[in-house]
Amino acid sequence: MSLNLATFRQALERTRSVTEFGALVKVLGFEVEDYPVNYLEDRASELHKRVFPVADGLYRVGEYQTSSGTVSFWSANLLSWDEHSAKRERYRRRITKALVELEPAGDRKFLLALTAEGINDIELVLPRVRADKSFGTIRAVIDRQEPTNHHLQLLQDLVMAPEMSPVSTFRLWSDAFNVEKVAKRFYQEFRELHQRVLETLKRSNRNVAIIQNPENEGKVRRYVTRNLGRVLFLWFLQSKGWLDGDHKYFVNLYERRCRGRDDHNFFRDTLILLFFKALAQDKTQRCEAAKALGEVPFLNGGLFLQSRFEDELYGEDRKNIEIDLPNNLFDPRQHSSESPTVLGLLRSYRFTTRESTPDDQSLDPDPELLGKVFENLNEEGVRAKTGTFYTPREVVRFMCQEALDGYLAKKTGFTKEDFNWLRAEAIDPSLSDRRLTIAERKRIEDALDSVTVCDPAVGSGAFPVGMMQEILLLKQGLFQSTDVVVDIGGQQMAEWKEHIITNCLYGVDINPEAIEICHLRLWLSLVIDANEPVPLPNLDFRFVAGDSLVDRIGTEPLLDSLPRHTIQSELGLGNLGALPAIEEEIRILREEFTKTDTPSSARRLRERIKNKQIRALKIQIDVLRENHERALKNALENIKRLESLGANRRGLRTEEKKVSKLESNLKFLTELRASLDPWAPYKKPFLWPLEFPEIFEEGGFDVVVANPPYVRQESLSEKDQLTYQQAYSSIFKGTADLLVFFYGRAIQILRTGGNLSFITSNKFMRAGYGDGIREYLPSHLKIEHFIDFGDLPVFDAAAYPAILVGTKEASSDCGVCQIADLSHVIRRRIAEKSIPANVTSVREELENLRILLDDAGIKDFPQLLLRKRGWILEDSQLISLFDRLMQMGTPFGKFVKGNMYRGIVTGLNEAFVINQEKRNELSAMDPKSSELIKPWLRGRDIKRWKAEWPGLYVIFTRHGTQIERYSAIESYLEQWKDKLRPKKKSGDKGPGRKPGSYKWFEIQDSIEYYEEFEKPKLIWSTISSESRFLFDEEKYYTNQKCYIVTGIPSWVVPLLNSDVFFVLAAATSLTRLQNYFYEWERKYMCRLPIVTPPQEIQDRLSEIELELRNSHNSQLEKEANAIAKEVYGILKEESKLLTQWKERRRFSKGSMRS
Repeated sequence: MSLNLATFRQALERTRSVTEFGALVKVLGFEVEDYPVNYLEDRASELHKRVFPVADGLYRVGEYQTSSGTVSFWSANLLSWDEHSAKRERYRRRITKALVELEPAGDRKFLLALTAEGINDIELVLPRVRADKSFGTIRAVIDRQEPTNHHLQLLQDLVMAPEMSPVSTFRLWSDAFNVEKVAKRFYQEFRELHQRVLETLKRSNRNVAIIQNPENEGKVRRYVTRNLGRVLFLWFLQSKGWLDGDHKYFVNLYERRCRGRDDHNFFRDTLILLFFKALAQDKTQRCEAAKALGEVPFLNGGLFLQSRFEDELYGEDRKNIEIDLPNNLFDPRQHSSESPTVLGLLRSYRFTTRESTPDDQSLDPDPELLGKVFENLNEEGVRAKTGTFYTPREVVRFMCQEALDGYLAKKTGFTKEDFNWLRAEAIDPSLSDRRLTIAERKRIEDALDSVTVCDPAVGSGAFPVGMMQEILLLKQGLFQSTDVVVDIGGQQMAEWKEHIITNCLYGVDINPEAIEICHLRLWLSLVIDANEPVPLPNLDFRFVAGDSLVDRIGTEPLLDSLPRHTIQSELGLGNLGALPAIEEEIRILREEFTKTDTPSSARRLRERIKNKQIRALKIQIDVLRENHERALKNALENIKRLESLGANRRGLRTEEKKVSKLESNLKFLTELRASLDPWAPYKKPFLWPLEFPEIFEEGGFDVVVANPPYVRQESLSEKDQLTYQQAYSSIFKGTADLLVFFYGRAIQILRTGGNLSFITSNKFMRAGYGDGIREYLPSHLKIEHFIDFGDLPVFDAAAYPAILVGTKEASSDCGVCQIADLSHVIRRRIAEKSIPANVTSVREELENLRILLDDAGIKDFPQLLLRKRGWILEDSQLISLFDRLMQMGTPFGKFVKGNMYRGIVTGLNEAFVINQEKRNELSAMDPKSSELIKPWLRGRDIKRWKAEWPGLYVIFTRHGTQIERYSAIESYLEQWKDKLRPKKKSGDKGPGRKPGSYKWFEIQDSIEYYEEFEKPKLIWSTISSESRFLFDEEKYYTNQKCYIVTGIPSWVVPLLNSDVFFVLAAATSLTRLQNYFYEWERKYMCRLPIVTPPQEIQDRLSEIELELRNSHNSQLEKEANAIAKEVYGILKEESKLLTQWKERRRFSKGSMRS
């Protein structure tokens, strides 16, 4: 039974103390403890020893009995309540850990509520125990008197039904405490609000030309995003009490200035004043109107500097602002799901300023959510184009830890075990008596302070923030390792954060909005820990909008193109001119810009830096122009020389083409130079040494960590492809996905010995375009980890992700790494819980990522086995077996002598594919119809040994069919004539098939090999989860999801259907799809070996094939498998390896239609 939200509101109001939770636990479905006992009263108990330092009361206030155990509800009264929730994190972990480890009442699962005397809040906690007995918590802080709708909905979702098991109860709770689900809900609501604001802005400002100009569409969208971001940022500050000491500052501000007034526009007359005259001004310089807004901090930073678009829209003095956003966009009382308002939506959630980590997650909107929301505000089309996916925090933590530990190990001489000890020390100093000396601490601290980290596809900043959290954790552990306890939410942390943000972290993204979001995210991370408001650092030149991959003009390198030393040696150092001096000026100005705290000074410095960057780029373009002018002069002189020698027109054509190309390039360079704009939304070409001179003076970044965009080659422009070909020549393939070039760029911007940590698509492991990158990575990196997640839904969209962690150094033949294919391990663990494999369940398993690696990873894997022809993540014994098998027999493509054909594409199956009844009808109308009607198989109809024919036929009107001879078929197809006509060109709208020279009644493909379908043949499905080969003598025709081979003996079928062949194909050649289906495409099949056995074995295999074609017989299948192993020379131990390979994946088979 679903209870209404008012029931939960009333129950919360009655929880007046730690022992008075009866009303609440009752509506949640627990049996109430009428007289709850304080479990801390026994001073000699272990529970008292662990918990009493932080709480004076611990009560079991409700229980839920099941046949397989009890679940319960506990409440704890804390001795103190820290408003910033920093100390409360320690308290929460301490109490939760005691309840998990000691099990004082033997409960299988429990919920915990924290409160304190005189405090109106309840912190509701769900513990999550991992496989290694470590645990994390998910929390929500609920106001008993004024709960938000979001919290009331949470309580409603926690209600238990009668007779639930502990497992199903915990699943219910986990679903209710699903952080991702709540984030998506908030995002959907915020996205609708964003769209409403955008549409209203355009509708309400029809006379404002800059807004209505179609060329400014992207700028207008960024303007809306930026202003909503400002409000959301300030909403977090409001929750700290920094805005006039009022936790309801915005709602009260609106009520005070706008309620009942038609002459006051909240956006124009209040928010713009707040942004630029209050928050961006020192308190001593504020005007009276700004002072009237209350006691608000001076924040500075780029967030409250006017953007270039706002300069145009408002004017620098903002005296004549014409912009209008109606008050009903903000009014909290007018908020509804159909017409969301800014203040109404934000008021319906309780925001927390505590950063979530994988160990401590908030169900309430936290700073990380800001990044998720704004990153996802990209329209779906833009998102698909840029290929951005938000990386789960568990993955971010692993990747950041591995890269940072690798850097620190080389820099300090300490080990990864030492750094893990420091992390544990940060969380609980009582776990170890070990202490560092002052010198040891300083060595690590200096390394942490000087690390430089870059994300070349930074998005909203998940990796920089993740890296900052890891650095902070180690710093905290360092201090506590010398008995100095650091308040993890205090001013010390804020100061550390400022140093990290302004000295260690860098990022680039092609999307200017993403950079805005990243700035916002980092600023928010900085202020949430501060005890007092602090000015925000300027981040304009640390996180920059630009194309990370393009640092050339077409195919022409610039002096600052990468690899820099190679390019400059080719172009000549004499061409540098004033460039070094300008770059030094830029470096100095950037340092000054980071530290400035006045808007006017920041604006002036920003303009100077941007103009100097443009000047430096112009110098480099001038070098190219001079080279082209010199080459043009030589080409023209050569033409004159050839003419004087009497050369004919044909002999001059080559030089004339060269002249034409040089003149065209010169014109382009001249126009490009003239069009350079320091205020362009992003930079292309993006010159890394020019943007970050202090980094490249030291040889590059210490760490590069990223989740590069998932963009396929079809979406890449031809011009960019030419650039990639020059910039990444050793790994370039025209069919390569963008990730290949991000790997190339990452290694270029890393210093020697630097650490790389990437999560990308795994497609390069097998794809034809990947041979270059497969060879390049092991030869330029000492790989530490390669972790393949296969088709697991790590992201919301299919991405086939894999993590690579390594160090930039020359490869060594004796080097080893850890590899892991976690897809089958995680699927098995999820299947054992009888729950679906989705984003939520997969991410829960990723909380145990290191345990999974220990269980399923292959350590000491020889790096030299990561080969150009394909990466196989298997035990080296299996790889040796595969190597031997691939050398045997004859490659399948050669064995079949090229007689391999794809099935038929009709272009409109609803017209050409008919059932038995329609076939009979057409044949009755015209007996000649039978000449064109053929039995039809689809990919899904192909099974092992035989087909499951569904009674379908195809009207096979091949090209050249004289349709007038088949009147019944012509008449039947007439009804689809509009849909059957070929379009004139691709992209034409309306009905019709793809352009081509075929007639309307003919099938789309020109199947010149159609006679092959009439012959005895081998058929297999292009997509299947197992070997599905059959021998056909029924003259079936097939769709394009099948291949056929003619002129092949039937004894081959048992070999193809054998375990040996399947494992060899799946592990070495086939592309894996979702749910362990594979692509059995021609290009993959061609290289697989077929061993020809002696004649008597051939005869027996043919007999087995015929019998299995007619009826299933498991004994015959076993015999066929045994013969196949004998034919391929599989030894007993090798047979065990093949069986184990299949066994690990058996639970994962699904179904897929084709």
